[in-house]
Amino acid sequence: MASTIGFIIGLAVYFIPAILAFARDHKSKVGVTLFNLFLGWTLLGWVFSLIWAFNGRSTKKEQEADATAEASGVIAATGAGGRMTFNGREVTITRRGVCASRR
Repeated sequence: MASTIGFIIGLAVYFIPAILAFARDHKSKVGVTLFNLFLGWTLLGWVFSLIWAFNGRSTKKEQEADATAEASGVIAATGAGGRMTFNGREVTITRRGVCASRR
């Protein structure tokens, strides 16, 4: 019983980089997992996969960053209080980046 629990804990520790990559929704989570699976038994491979799991943007962060950059670009292009057409609607860009739409 104790050896089974020890094995499960050891397996969880071994796959910490893969678990973190999936938890962070890392862009290369499959690559991190495969690298960890095959080379994690070496200390250097395990540390590398752990660093890889923490580096790079996750897909969620990437989408948020793209949305922020796009909104900043729209505000910069129109200026605060500027008007533009978006999906057939006229929108007003406020200083906070909130759009008020009119048909």
